[in-house]
Amino acid sequence: NGQLGQAIRAQSRCFQNHNIIFTDVIADDMLETILLDITSEDAIRSVCKSAQINVIINCAAYTDVGKSGNSILKWTNLINCDAVRNLATVAKECDITLIHISTDYVYDSRKAAPYVETDEKHP
Repeated sequence: NGQLGQAIRAQSRCFQNHNIIFTDVIADDMLETILLDITSEDAIRSVCKSAQINVIINCAAYTDVGKSGNSILKWTNLINCDAVRNLATVAKECDITLIHISTDYVYDSRKAAPYVETDEKHP
């Protein structure tokens, strides 16, 4: 239900022949959202198996880059690292395609070519 999730939800109306479900850590019955904590590998596995998921588009991210401190670092790592690893683990295990959309705050946008995972980070 964040900015990216809302944009994907709006575009999903064009794909009426597909069964698309949306999840969030906070349930929203008005938006037909399924409760899912992606920091739990077991919860991801359960939803993927019960809903017969074949593609995951990860729109979740902790993006408040203006804040600092140990608490913020903990949430950043939990959502942007651990949860993504959980999604990847379950996707591989269940033969699900995983699409992970990342923030543009990882690099400084000065490179003339597309960035790759091994490029030096300049948030």
